[in-house]
Amino acid sequence: MENPYRDLPIKGNIKPVITLTGIIFLLTLFASLTGVLASKDTYPTRELYATFVANDFANLFIGLPVLLGSLIAMRQGSLIGLLCLPGGWLYILYNYLVYSLSMQPKNIYPVYPILVLLCIAAFVTYLRILSSKSIKLFLEGSVSTRLVGGFLINLGSLFFLRAASVIITAGVNHSGLLRTELALNIADLVITPLWIIIGMLLWKHHPLGFGLGLTVLFQANSLFLGLILFLLLQPVLSSSTINITDLTVIILMAFVALLPFVLFITGIHKRKNRTL
Repeated sequence: MENPYRDLPIKGNIKPVITLTGIIFLLTLFASLTGVLASKDTYPTRELYATFVANDFANLFIGLPVLLGSLIAMRQGSLIGLLCLPGGWLYILYNYLVYSLSMQPKNIYPVYPILVLLCIAAFVTYLRILSSKSIKLFLEGSVSTRLVGGFLINLGSLFFLRAASVIITAGVNHSGLLRTELALNIADLVITPLWIIIGMLLWKHHPLGFGLGLTVLFQANSLFLGLILFLLLQPVLSSSTINITDLTVIILMAFVALLPFVLFITGIHKRKNRTL
């Protein structure tokens, strides 16, 4: 049987990556369905219910298709699928880091930190087999490193500074934050430095910047889509009104984030056409 991965820039056995992705998919499906179908038991407080049921729907309709679509594309020999796949893990990691920091350790709680650890394991395994130098040789000159790198640096800095400001302001004013809000801002502090670092590496034409640039762009775009769906569903599920201001801002940011993502993919296609 023909090896579908023979033309992909990998330098080792990709089967552990595929296995971990399958486990992550199934556990996310289990956690999300449990949250939707047994929401009262899973999220016993009004705060948890209002925050996580809508997010479970976002995981089902955004997170899981993102993960599965990338895996299928990669198994068909797609470079874009390979580069986007870890973005799916980072999407799941971000979400379930928030769950892990917000929930009490009961019911299906152990699934949340397990998912975080599995996503980290998948990402580390992926980095060990990814040939970033080959990706750089293939893409250099076809991807606008300054535009994409600069975007990642600025986007990561914006969300990092916002999260730090919210936590510091709450501490100084002794006002406190809801546990879910604190968890969300901590997740931003954990994830956004990766955007900044990858942006800087891409700006400097470092191989890892080329190898992970599309990854973090894919994660960012997926998170924006998930957040839009969340903002639309939360009012319906909690009998409140839609926050038009927040929704408008996120939609505008999603459109802005889509530009460098499309440019990166266009660069890949242009390079393939020149090769052919």
